[in-house]
Amino acid sequence: AAGGPWGKHTAPLDWCEENYSWHPLVAELFNTASSSLYVLAGLCLSTRGGACAKPPLHMQYRLALVLTGVFSALFHATLWWWAQKLDEIAETLMVVTLLYAGGPHPWLSRIHAAFAAVGILCIPELFTEIHLVGTVALVVRRVIVHLGLSQGDAACAKARAAMKAHAVRGVYAGLAGFAVWVGERVACRHVEYLHPHAFWHAATALALHDAGHAVCSAYRLRILKGLPVSLGRNEAVH
Repeated sequence: AAGGPWGKHTAPLDWCEENYSWHPLVAELFNTASSSLYVLAGLCLSTRGGACAKPPLHMQYRLALVLTGVFSALFHATLWWWAQKLDEIAETLMVVTLLYAGGPHPWLSRIHAAFAAVGILCIPELFTEIHLVGTVALVVRRVIVHLGLSQGDAACAKARAAMKAHAVRGVYAGLAGFAVWVGERVACRHVEYLHPHAFWHAATALALHDAGHAVCSAYRLRILKGLPVSLGRNEAVH
């Protein structure tokens, strides 16, 4: 494998940016810099507080979003195998947390994430992508179910409108990012000068920021509908 100032490039992935062409110490400068958008998205969610300030999985989601940015930057700067795996584990924890956030059993997210981490480390080919796509599909389904629960309920109208707005914007941003990702994978030589992976980071950071707000609105809807929600360790409202 090729190498640089950080040693041999052990990561199996090497995204669409010429290595060390912009800075002698950073393998992929644009991809590294754009990773900071995940950190910014997580910090912006942390400043909102409100109804989602206390539930443990919302705090876990914000932390996982920040860690995704940190490990993504480390991976793109060094192209180390273990940095890539930390990036994949952090983003998996983030999406798994979305799936369980607001529900009555937050501990399920940790079990799910632990098994997923084992899969990421032991099954290098396609496990991360397949698991992420499947989990995201379940998150979208969960949002749709919550929108249906609040249909025609005047007391839930505000939370439902907020959840719908954030969900729609998040889906559009996510689809835009996915289109860029596919284009990068199939036509890297033709689009390398556009730094497409940096656009993927920007689009998915926006999508994940909106996803955090959408799930927070789903949490409010569960409270308004009298459904069980987790408030903290060993504490729940039924």
